[in-house]
Amino acid sequence: MNGRVGGLSLAPFQGESHAQSLGQQPQRAGVGRRVLRVLVTLVVALLVAACVAVAAIPILADHLREPLASYFSDKLARPVAIKGSLSIQPGLPLLIEARDIVVGSGGEQGGADLLHVARLELQLELAPLLQRRIVIPRMRVFGPTLTLEKDAEGRVNWRRSKPPTQPPHPPEIGSLQIADGRVIYRDAILAVEAELAVESDAHAQAAMESPLRFNGAGVVAKMPFRLEGEAANPLSLIEPGTPYSVDAMATAQNATGSFSGTLVPLDWDATDGRFVLNGNDLSKVVNSGSLHRTPSYHLTGHLARKDNAWLFDELRLKVGRSDLSGKVALKRVENRSSIVADIRSEQLDLSDIGMLARPRKPDASGVTGSARSDARRTTSSDSKVLPARPYNPKRLRRSDLDLQFQGKRVLVRKLALERVTAHVVLERGQVRLNPLHFDLAGGRVSSRLVLDARSELMKSALDISVDGVQVMALLPALASRDGREGRMSGNAALRSSGNSIAQTMASADGTVDLRVSEGHVNALALVLADLDLGKAAELVLFGDKQAQVNCMVASADVKDGTLVTNHLVVDSSEANIVGAGRIDFRDERYDLRVKADAKHASIAKLRGPVVIEGSFRHPKVHPEVAPIAGRAAAAVALGVLVTPLAALLPLIDLGKAKDSGCAALAAEMAKSRPR
Repeated sequence: MNGRVGGLSLAPFQGESHAQSLGQQPQRAGVGRRVLRVLVTLVVALLVAACVAVAAIPILADHLREPLASYFSDKLARPVAIKGSLSIQPGLPLLIEARDIVVGSGGEQGGADLLHVARLELQLELAPLLQRRIVIPRMRVFGPTLTLEKDAEGRVNWRRSKPPTQPPHPPEIGSLQIADGRVIYRDAILAVEAELAVESDAHAQAAMESPLRFNGAGVVAKMPFRLEGEAANPLSLIEPGTPYSVDAMATAQNATGSFSGTLVPLDWDATDGRFVLNGNDLSKVVNSGSLHRTPSYHLTGHLARKDNAWLFDELRLKVGRSDLSGKVALKRVENRSSIVADIRSEQLDLSDIGMLARPRKPDASGVTGSARSDARRTTSSDSKVLPARPYNPKRLRRSDLDLQFQGKRVLVRKLALERVTAHVVLERGQVRLNPLHFDLAGGRVSSRLVLDARSELMKSALDISVDGVQVMALLPALASRDGREGRMSGNAALRSSGNSIAQTMASADGTVDLRVSEGHVNALALVLADLDLGKAAELVLFGDKQAQVNCMVASADVKDGTLVTNHLVVDSSEANIVGAGRIDFRDERYDLRVKADAKHASIAKLRGPVVIEGSFRHPKVHPEVAPIAGRAAAAVALGVLVTPLAALLPLIDLGKAKDSGCAALAAEMAKSRPR
């Protein structure tokens, strides 16, 4: 049925389709060529555009200063300005140079600009920008000046008023080098001013590891110092909060100090390191104006910053013969300094730390410098002894203190205190020393002191109790040879007001009670209290003997700076000694009378009470004139009228004195005035 109707042949149809296929192949090839031409044209156009853009970059760079400054101002939350030229050199990577860059404080309080850069050079990779990465293979900073300021109100120029806008990724900087840099620091509260020169180490093997060298000078509390050292490359600070390694050494007024550790600039809470301080006078470092000169010292410890406080722990101080160890915390809250300290000592001489003046060596004439000073001060007959140098109550109101102290042995001039425990609290002008306990001469002393400086006239309250202190350790002139020594116990309570020691003693009110138990004393010292010349000669010629002290009682009331004795009794095997009188702390004068009655017979007895009078500066101790003159006159008359032997009769003492009942009096006082 080929070629027929109803039996169509496929041959003609297939031939036509094949012809059509052969006709479409040239058309498809033309489309491909056209697409290729378009792509080539587009690439060429892009390359031309890129070349034009790159070629135009140097021309457009100057117009990019403000947009770039605005971008960085937003990222840093500080005002940034590019006041000088901005140039961009085409290449891979791009080379960018900017001059006269200023970064402001950014705080509401204003203040000096934080940073000024004379010239900045950096390389910038273009491809990473498509991934929102900033890659800087190399950065060089010339003439940067970093200024850090804190005013008297505690406001700083480095604190931002709002948080910065952080980029998705911090800049990736390959190497950073700094030339001709400066760091300026001013602190109005601590009275600190310093300026350092900063430079990258040109001898570092790798630029990216190049540390910073710094050196400079400054003043703290009017004391000049120099500072030098080395710090890690600032690239380590890109990650916020990363500790920054610093090794520094400072020198000031014959003192040297060093610090080795880590810190985060402008975030001192990350400070952590060890320090060493050496010098020849600790008073120059403390600079309080109230310390005396000290011997050379060596201080080591660990320094850290935590919870807005400076922590000094593992402290070790060696000064003179003394040692101190422990920890100290310094904090400043609401413009007030607060110190919390826990200190221990094996041995502490108060003159070593400047709390007492050190004894001066005599010169060729055998006179010490202090003695010459005393001689100059006593040219006036009314010179006073009690220090009149005024306290400054305002200084006690500026800061707070909480000090715990424990010392095995504390030397206060010639007194050795042992097992010392003290707790001192200074809070807004009120000082509480409670307790102050220590062993002294085989006994125990306990005391409490309150000093109130909240008003212009300081007030004080002192309570002290003494138990079992060896008298002879305090009064060595009475010491016996056999070592049997009386022990003293007693109490004192004093209240006063004044801004100096002289004013405080001149206004004192209170009571004083002392009791001495049995013991042996030098008999010569006792008989001389009544000028028993015959007994004294016997003791001198034939040797001393011991006098048994049965007891001693002394009690007095203090009113308006005047101490008036109630009882002054010494009952011994040799004599009864009774005293009375007053001590005026306001006018600094003595008015005391001591009388001894012998218990054994003696010749050459003048039987004259001893009078102690005069000023504190020039006391006078002498026998009372009237009784001695009467007995001497009687002896002379009998010697002239009768016989020389009769002249001894007025000077003979039969020694009829009885025990004084001192023990009963002491027991009564102990009950009536408890501790």
